[in-house]
Amino acid sequence: MLSNAGFVGTIYRHVHKGHFRSAGTQILIVAIVLLVAGMVMFNANVAELQRQHVQVQHTNAMLLQLAEVDNGIVGVEFSVRGLALTNRPEYTVYYGFSRRALVKAETALDKLLAGDADDMRLFYALKTQLDRRLTYFDTVSRRGAPAEVAQIIIRPEVRQTRFVAQSIVQKLRLRMLQRLDAQEQAAEKAARRTNRQAVAIIGSAFLLVMLGLFLAQGQSDHRRAG
Repeated sequence: MLSNAGFVGTIYRHVHKGHFRSAGTQILIVAIVLLVAGMVMFNANVAELQRQHVQVQHTNAMLLQLAEVDNGIVGVEFSVRGLALTNRPEYTVYYGFSRRALVKAETALDKLLAGDADDMRLFYALKTQLDRRLTYFDTVSRRGAPAEVAQIIIRPEVRQTRFVAQSIVQKLRLRMLQRLDAQEQAAEKAARRTNRQAVAIIGSAFLLVMLGLFLAQGQSDHRRAG
């Protein structure tokens, strides 16, 4: 213990005499450089977090439009079935509304999916089925004859368009959910990394500042000589 006390006392005497002023100044410079580098790194990490947030929001928007497409498929189906069962003219109006909503969601989804070849391949397969289905329904909805509408609904090739379309919707939804999960995990990992880096850099810079100030506090040789 006496040896340790003597060592500490020697350090304090050297510091008081200004023997470590140069080292203290250099350590302060290193601390400032470290802070600047930390700020640059932190800003880069924040930019990456923002980019990942945009990706998550984009995927959520795709899921929303895909749900609208699915709702449009069901809405068109119910409208045509209502027309076949009742021959009431309001179901033609309902059909028109559901059709416009479906096409609007389809167009929005087309824009959101642009850029991914596999997504677009599935989307164009979906669009083919929807266009074919709407072509069948457009004709009979204008005529409004219940028997003719019913015959169209039960035709195997017409029923097939719905099954294939909804199967493609499920495939797209699964791809988007998997992508969303990966994006959220990446964003969470990046946030943890950013926090760790910020704590490490700020902590290290703080310790260096304290050490630099401690070493630089002694009198200079010029002042002692005076």
